[in-house]
Amino acid sequence: MHNYDIDLIVKTNTILTIDQNNTVLSDMAILIKDGIIIDIIKNQNCEKLFPNVQTINSEDKIVMPGFINTHTHIPMAYFKGMADDLPLEKWLNEYIWPAEKKNLSPSFVYEASLHGISELIKNGITFFNDSYFFPDETVKACQEIGIRATIGLLDIEVKLNCLKTIENILANIKEKIDFASKNPLIDFSISPHSVYACSEQKWKINIDTAHKYNLLIHTHLSESAIEVENCLKEYGKLLSDF
Repeated sequence: MHNYDIDLIVKTNTILTIDQNNTVLSDMAILIKDGIIIDIIKNQNCEKLFPNVQTINSEDKIVMPGFINTHTHIPMAYFKGMADDLPLEKWLNEYIWPAEKKNLSPSFVYEASLHGISELIKNGITFFNDSYFFPDETVKACQEIGIRATIGLLDIEVKLNCLKTIENILANIKEKIDFASKNPLIDFSISPHSVYACSEQKWKINIDTAHKYNLLIHTHLSESAIEVENCLKEYGKLLSDF
């Protein structure tokens, strides 16, 4: 006899567990309490055991863990379709960075984050790894919607109105770490933009900071042939070899 205090049941004919054996479960019910899966039992047992619990009938659907998007700039949802099919350097220097300099503000990033996160959820993505300007605004949107994310603290040496350097980031990094410890859906990473948009000195500070506070580094790496060539020419090796 199952003795569970649950508040939601999801009934389905197919569960993809994505475990080491890629196990597929059939004709099962997922028991949930406060957003946490408590157990998985046979569908036929549910009505007897939990006659008055809210039930979602997904028997014609596949239930599986949410997708993860490991590299995003969520607020750029408002720039989608802008200057497509261009070389990276031309796209950044002549279109995207000028557009960001002209348009970005805290309210822009917050509203665009809501839009971008909604698109993620619509496509089954429940966690994303982001890097962008005004990260606190993306955090605010994440909390409002209730999605899990790692938010990059962006460092970039490009003259934009929204520029926030590693020195600014270091000034309140302990505050960020404390915030993440109290908010289980949010983590932070150190996010130097790239080998071409951060100097060697800045990279050293970013790496030291990541090691000191045990944070991930989120960056762009080998995006184009020109970036690889220039990195080899300037440093004699690729960023991934440092």
